[in-house]
This record gives sequence, C-alpha cells and structure tokens, in this order.
Amino acid sequence: MCFEDEFMNKQSEIISLYKEAASAKSELLYVYIYNDDSQSLIASAYRVDEKVVGNVKAGVSDEIDNKIYNIITEEIMPELNEICQRYNREIPVVFKYTYNLKTGSFDSEYLYTKDVAEDYECGTEAFKWIKSR
Repeated sequence: MCFEDEFMNKQSEIISLYKEAASAKSELLYVYIYNDDSQSLIASAYRVDEKVVGNVKAGVSDEIDNKIYNIITEEIMPELNEICQRYNREIPVVFKYTYNLKTGSFDSEYLYTKDVAEDYECGTEAFKWIKSR
C-alpha cells in the first residue's frame, strides 16, 4: 500500500463515522479538524433542507458526537501521524472535509504548519469555514 492509499483509508474512516451518525435527511457533511501538538478541535455540521446545522439539529446526539471526537483524536489522528512519519510526509494541521451524503462525492483541503499563523484561532476559523458553506 502507498502513502495516498493509507492516508485516504484514514480519511474514509472519519467520514464513515459521521455518515453512520447522520440522519436520512442530511444532504452534506462538513468536518473541520485542527490538530497540533498543543490542541485539538473537531467541528462538524450538516446541510439539512438547504441549511447548515449543528449535530443536534441534524439528529446526531452530543453523546454520539463526543464518541466520534474521541475515536478521531485517540485512534485515527495518531495513526495518520504514524503514516505521515513512515512516509516522511508532513501531517496537516487543518483538515477540511466536505462529503455529499447523497452522491458520495468528497472534497478535502489541508493546511500545514507553514500555512497557519501563530495566532490562528482554530475555533473561529472552523466556524467561518462551516458558515461559508
């Protein structure tokens, strides 16, 4: 297996967690992950009836959302980090995923340490990105 395959498999795991939690009325899924040595933030939202809403309004309980957060931070992110180290690649600091729950189309964007200012406010940036959808 090559770097791209292993990296994509981990991304697929993240999307699968949210896909399983999403209600049938959800159209799009947005996931914003910020992860560096000092902090971690995961924000998700769904498009339902042409509106971007949080997990509860999309039918995903806080309990399930917290379980997803724990799986990503405790299992998937360390595995992504190990994959990047093994292939001598820099791990992104910011992951932005958009997944169409109806068609299966997927879009991703990454920011690396060099792209993120020292005063980067991950919560503010996550909110702005999701609201822009």
